[in-house]
Amino acid sequence: MEPLGVEHTERDFEALMSSREHLRRTLAWGDWPPEGFTVEANRVDLERHRAEFDAREAYAYTVLDPTGQRCLGCVYLMPMPGGSANEALLALWVREDEVERELDVHLLRTLADWFEASWPLASWVWPIHPDNPRGRAVAEAQGLAPFAAPDLEKSLPGHRGYAWHR
Repeated sequence: MEPLGVEHTERDFEALMSSREHLRRTLAWGDWPPEGFTVEANRVDLERHRAEFDAREAYAYTVLDPTGQRCLGCVYLMPMPGGSANEALLALWVREDEVERELDVHLLRTLADWFEASWPLASWVWPIHPDNPRGRAVAEAQGLAPFAAPDLEKSLPGHRGYAWHR
């Protein structure tokens, strides 16, 4: 993993577009990435993510293969809607062709260990849409518990949070 930035534009775009329907189906992020999404539009998104990272407002990371040549997914850590300063919202995605190799399981386990060891978080929540049974299974297998958060449900309608607490 490394901080997401414009230097990842083409690799990130290829990963997004190769898994577009998978992402729409499992993440329920509306029509993102939209029809007609371009490399240039992706570059603008990555500029925004890097600016948020540099300002310490939110943290976006790309997940690369060991050679650094292929984007396997992304991780986003941002303030929890309605939460305190030491509560975070986690979003992540992996390419559809990496799900069968259980990269999502490995990534969530690695993130949980990293957050516990290196981040000053009292808790973090991973929102899962009801149409994503794999996400629920992965969350529960990692010991995350369902978590009711009205402010989360307002910002991500239909999603249910799975939480880790220190």
